[in-house]
Amino acid sequence: MRMRKTVSSILTMAILAGGILAAPQSSAREAGGLLSEIEVEVYAEAVSQYVWRGMVITDDPVVQPGLTLSLRGLSFDFWTNLDLTDVNSPGNHYRISEIAYTLSYGFEPADGLDLEFGAILYTFPESGDDPTTELYGSAEFDLPLSPTLTVYRDIDATDGWYVNLAIGRDFALSERLGLELGAGVGWGDKANNDGYFGVNRHALVDMSVSAGLTYVLAEALEATVFVTYSDLIAGELRRAVGRPGNLFGGVGLSYSF
Repeated sequence: MRMRKTVSSILTMAILAGGILAAPQSSAREAGGLLSEIEVEVYAEAVSQYVWRGMVITDDPVVQPGLTLSLRGLSFDFWTNLDLTDVNSPGNHYRISEIAYTLSYGFEPADGLDLEFGAILYTFPESGDDPTTELYGSAEFDLPLSPTLTVYRDIDATDGWYVNLAIGRDFALSERLGLELGAGVGWGDKANNDGYFGVNRHALVDMSVSAGLTYVLAEALEATVFVTYSDLIAGELRRAVGRPGNLFGGVGLSYSF
């Protein structure tokens, strides 16, 4: 399944710019070289519905644009969810229901092991719900199906733990076309499950399987089309929601520079 950092990012850029102007010429050149290493990705997806960890957040089409900045393993991601209909707020179409900010750092401590640690701030500008923050850590192993284990800790809303194990494989169908297959399963402790489902016990939460095609339109421009099936696992969680199983899909564009 990305607002508060906007002001801090602007302040950081202002401080950095001021430091460059005040620094000796050699330091300014070093800072300029560092800035030139920043990688930028702009992306957007149109999805038939917004499903997060097995829960339907928006049961109608949405658009989810975002921006990622990366530098030497450090990444900042800005992500939004735009409801296209008034399903969650009668009379209010084209509503930004969620904005999330992710700050992360990834590195490879050993051959065949990639680690990433970060924090995600979720905000809900239209509903007035309190924001919440998750800390997370993930480990991806260079093994068949690239197993990835990610542990999330909510420190605001639920004070709970959520763990996801995912696998996947990519296939090159041609020079420009690729196929991506994936699957995952999630587990939540009783604090997580009580906060989201009203079920006060540890349980397997959700599973998902997905398939996607990626086509390289130009050197830095890619188009994707994907489909995902998501379902809740534990019986008590399934009974707590109206429709536990959901099939949804979408299309996306991404541009990197």
